[in-house]
Amino acid sequence: MENPTPDSIEMATDFMLESGQVLSEVSPAGVNAIFERFRTILQDGQVDKRCQYTIEKLFKVRKSKFKDYPGVISELDLVQEEDKITHEI
Repeated sequence: MENPTPDSIEMATDFMLESGQVLSEVSPAGVNAIFERFRTILQDGQVDKRCQYTIEKLFKVRKSKFKDYPGVISELDLVQEEDKITHEI
């Protein structure tokens, strides 16, 4: 994201849409840093209108706490809570 291109911004916004809810729980400081970079890109006008709209949409989704973009879809959550093993570094 140092040299933003339309493709890199699209990929980064899609990634944040899909994983933002989980990342917000695991590393809120990291998510804040990512969104600060998006904000800088918007303010500097480094990208075209379509990318600006995509970033603005991402900010709206973040404001709703990724409500429409769940981190784990309930139908795919096949491991029972007591069987989960979490490794933290």
